[in-house]
Amino acid sequence: METKILLVTHYYRDANPARAEELDAAFAENAKIVESLGDSASMLVLSYNTLQAPHGRVEVNEVFNRPAVDDYIAEANARANSDTLVVLANSDVVIPATAYLKALGHKFANEVMALTRWEPEGIYEGGEVSQDVWMWKGKIHTLGLKAPLGMVGVDNVMAGLFKRRGYEVSNYACSIRTFHRHASGVRNYNPKERVEGPTFFPIPVALPQPVRDRVLIVVPHCNDLHPDCRAAIDREKVDGIEQVMPMRGSATDMKFRTQYSIGSTINRNRARAESLATDASHFLFVDSDVVIPEGAVAKLRSHDLPIVAGWYPFHSADLWCAGVWTDASHLHRFARPRPGLETVDFAGLGCMLIRREVLEGMTFPHGWDKKAFGEGNQPIVWGPCVAFCHQAAELGFKTHVDGDVICEHRRREHGC
Repeated sequence: METKILLVTHYYRDANPARAEELDAAFAENAKIVESLGDSASMLVLSYNTLQAPHGRVEVNEVFNRPAVDDYIAEANARANSDTLVVLANSDVVIPATAYLKALGHKFANEVMALTRWEPEGIYEGGEVSQDVWMWKGKIHTLGLKAPLGMVGVDNVMAGLFKRRGYEVSNYACSIRTFHRHASGVRNYNPKERVEGPTFFPIPVALPQPVRDRVLIVVPHCNDLHPDCRAAIDREKVDGIEQVMPMRGSATDMKFRTQYSIGSTINRNRARAESLATDASHFLFVDSDVVIPEGAVAKLRSHDLPIVAGWYPFHSADLWCAGVWTDASHLHRFARPRPGLETVDFAGLGCMLIRREVLEGMTFPHGWDKKAFGEGNQPIVWGPCVAFCHQAAELGFKTHVDGDVICEHRRREHGC
């Protein structure tokens, strides 16, 4: 029978018992999943330790040196036919059956998927920086890359070289989820040894899908929603139609870091991945301590703009979370809300309606690496709100703020 699915990976026995145990578990789990997919699926393992194949559809090839990227591609090409789905994965990543099935349903057109892994807390925080699973159909060109998988930077150099070879490189990790098994935290590489070469950074998006005209309310948080925030979201209705859905479950119950802003950006990016996997056309991001006014969703949606926000005050200053640049280094933040619909250079992510096309083109930056001058020429950092709106503007999306949507900002002991 022709092979329709070919998983290519590697195996080694780590000297650390905890790491060895999780690598063994990942190998066993992947082998079991391949067996469950039927006779047309197989698994090739390049192993530099003696390894017993658990069943007939696992082929173990013993190697004496750590395989390079081109070695994996050559071994896959030797076994693939024109319609074989080839999956290349790091040894500590598990590919569930649903991932194979979703990929089989995708029409690869000179395309390579470079998939960001998922951690127990959600999608890996450096989504466009790390891709641990690769998928393509049939045979592909080698890359001239002698570096092994797992080295720092090899992911983005692989993506850059695939681009140079003329392939489209996509990252559908919002839809096709693969799971990292690395609870031990043991790492055997030197972070200073980086693979050099042309790079490409594919951001995680969802598979192309039909989209409905509806709003998904997204509330990423660490320690549950403020009761007033939850009550305000629960009362939002739009003409009695299910156009508003509070984001619950794994996307809102993200208990990750309580460190403000850095942690909130990680949570927003994990919520972004969950959100893009839905069929919603718009996403209203609400901070867990922001109380939106009744009718906020309908009002913001009525403008039909890529980015439109409500007003709410800062906790740390007698100012509101919206403003404009007065020159290249000075940011003016408004002392009070302005009436009507205002075009601004930044508004608050604590109540912001974002159209799907915006989120498909970017992730949430944290903004703590950029500085400006604020009121009284005092130095300030951009933070996530300024950084997001600035990056969106670079993509051609203006930010607006609606003077009829005035939110309350509750005080809490932690960020979202």
